[in-house]
Amino acid sequence: MMSISQLLSAPTSDQIRSQMVLTLVSLNVPADKWRKGGALSTMLTVVSMVYANLASLLSTAVNGFFLPTASGGGLVLLAYYVYGITVPTATQATGQVTLTNTQGGVFSGSGYDVGQVVFQNEETGNTYTNVEAINLSAAGGPNPTQTVDVVATVFGTVGNALAGDVSII
Repeated sequence: MMSISQLLSAPTSDQIRSQMVLTLVSLNVPADKWRKGGALSTMLTVVSMVYANLASLLSTAVNGFFLPTASGGGLVLLAYYVYGITVPTATQATGQVTLTNTQGGVFSGSGYDVGQVVFQNEETGNTYTNVEAINLSAAGGPNPTQTVDVVATVFGTVGNALAGDVSII
């Protein structure tokens, strides 16, 4: 007896090709003896790949009808049309990073424009980019400290960070 997950999963192109070869052999067509890379063998491989792609699309569509198996866009449609729930769009975490220049270099210009500087959370490895230009003068200058708005490069709560965790530039 097949499980529901087996029933709803698409066969691979290799599985389809093997079944096609078995069927052809049962019809006295020597498909198991065809030269690999030959015209007939290649046609059989291409047809099995096309069938596998169609099976995958069909599997995705059918899985979308069941809550335990729906995923991606199918899950969004199921939530809306069956349960009346509009799934909120994923957003990116935002926050601020305070930069302090304690040395003599100046950090401004095109290399520090919006989206040019990448910050990293050393705990999770998640990255964030600057939402405003950075303009730090040398230590002792008019603006050696700047608080910059940043946005996570990933969507969802996985981009959240605790205060002080985003510390790598």
